Amino acid sequence: MWSSVQSQLREPSLSSADDPRPATGQALVGGLLLACGVIGPPVNIAVFTVEGALRPEYSPIRDFTSFLSLGPYGWVNVANFIVLGLLMTAFAAGVRTVIRTGPAAPAGPIVIAVSGLGLIAAGVFVADPGPNAVTVHGSLHIAASIVFLAAMTAACFVVAAHYDLANGRRFAAYSRVTGVAFAGLFTADLLVGVGIAGLLQRIGILVICSWIVLLAVRLIQEGAMGSPTAKEADET
Repeated sequence: MWSSVQSQLREPSLSSADDPRPATGQALVGGLLLACGVIGPPVNIAVFTVEGALRPEYSPIRDFTSFLSLGPYGWVNVANFIVLGLLMTAFAAGVRTVIRTGPAAPAGPIVIAVSGLGLIAAGVFVADPGPNAVTVHGSLHIAASIVFLAAMTAACFVVAAHYDLANGRRFAAYSRVTGVAFAGLFTADLLVGVGIAGLLQRIGILVICSWIVLLAVRLIQEGAMGSPTAKEADET
């Protein structure tokens, strides 16, 4: 009898479904993954800016950032590509923890992850030193760069479609402008090839990296508050 009284007085334990710790843990992991989108782009820009400044023969106005992968210290820029690619892939997983419904739920993380894979490939396959030296690895570098361009442009428009539905029309408009500007600058960069190609590329990188950072910050805030799309997915 005493044991039955004890069992009645004992506080009911939380079931695994009611335990808030898994949800808190998931939010923490999601926040860390999204932070990769805040850290990766500025670190990448800082590395290739410093490295370019340390090479007296290199011109940031004339030369592509990929040319920094050549020479005895080229491994620094190769690592810079690969690290950013890995961080972008992690960021894609973080996007999935916040945007769980709508057109951006499957498509957004996928295209962002593809952009990360494109960056990794662009690091592994080093660029040719110029238009007169055409190699297999140089051609693969160009192909990987185009994959990155296409994936990031698609990401801008997919995210824009999401924020059209999620009452974020200003960010949706900003995302579309970013996609058009990035694609246009990247294309002009490839067509010019000489003269101001490095400058055009850097403007394009700054445009898309700013968008990635702002998207990451926005998603971190939405994840902390409990985004409507995430809540809706949890209820289904």
